[in-house]
Amino acid sequence: MNVLIHWKEKYNVNIKEIDQQHKKLIDMINVLHDAIIRKEDKNIMAQIISDMRDYAFIHFKTEEKYFSLIGHKDAESHKAEHNFFLEHVEIFYEEFQNYDSSLAVEVMTFLKDWFINHIVQLDKTYAAKLFDNGIQ
Repeated sequence: MNVLIHWKEKYNVNIKEIDQQHKKLIDMINVLHDAIIRKEDKNIMAQIISDMRDYAFIHFKTEEKYFSLIGHKDAESHKAEHNFFLEHVEIFYEEFQNYDSSLAVEVMTFLKDWFINHIVQLDKTYAAKLFDNGIQ
């Protein structure tokens, strides 16, 4: 498999449940990246979009549960970011109906940027507080 992102220690937020979910996102990115390289992206896109929906439902529910446990001061803006992700999933679903090969690259870029900007940066802000409160 052609891998775009390898899990690195620096990606850990040190909350086991959340780190496992983040690894699933990396798997989606890598599966899509590999499919693009093999020119089989059309075959995989429906599954990736479905996986993005499933991921969002499970992962965002998990994070928002933790927000309430620690009284995360930026919970509302963080939830707005979650809504941004969900809105894009729906846009990608609509665009998939009239598939164009550029969609796969657009989705992969979105997921990669989400991983870097949301998970590596934003999620670490509340995860440290969870860790400090004994949640691992």
